[in-house]
Amino acid sequence: KIEKVNLYKKMNSFEVYLISEKIINIKEVYAFEKFLIKRFSLNNATVKIRYESESDFNIDLKTEWNNIVDYLSYRYPMTKAILKNSEVEIESNVINVKLHMSGKDFLLARGMNKVFEDTLENVYNQKYKLNFTEVMTEEEELKHKEFTKKLEDDAINELAQQMEESKQEKE
Repeated sequence: KIEKVNLYKKMNSFEVYLISEKIINIKEVYAFEKFLIKRFSLNNATVKIRYESESDFNIDLKTEWNNIVDYLSYRYPMTKAILKNSEVEIESNVINVKLHMSGKDFLLARGMNKVFEDTLENVYNQKYKLNFTEVMTEEEELKHKEFTKKLEDDAINELAQQMEESKQEKE
């Protein structure tokens, strides 16, 4: 059932508030938001869900994690790269996300933990606290160090080449 609809003309944004008896899959929410954006030529569409029954729904967030990441990555594209291959551990109402690359500070600075918490509460009717931790294996860390070393060497070589060219131009 549709509870209410808000259209913000200046921002070209649309909000739909739904009341549901059954849980709505996050993929369906994502598809509906994309449809609204395309159909009405909007900048943004948001679906907010209120469930009639306050009972807890049994959702396995570990299996749904990739769908949640996909949903949020269409709104916040950088999250997909950082959360790639992330692992989730759930302890009561706390979700611990293990990142396999650096990016925890970026996610926290952008308030992505709050965005995830709000999304989970909206779509799954459950409150969670989200924690990000960076867990890199020795192999991943070695690859990261090699990559940054290569970038540094390339930058130094390019700068030396530019200095040499500018020196020759002056002569």
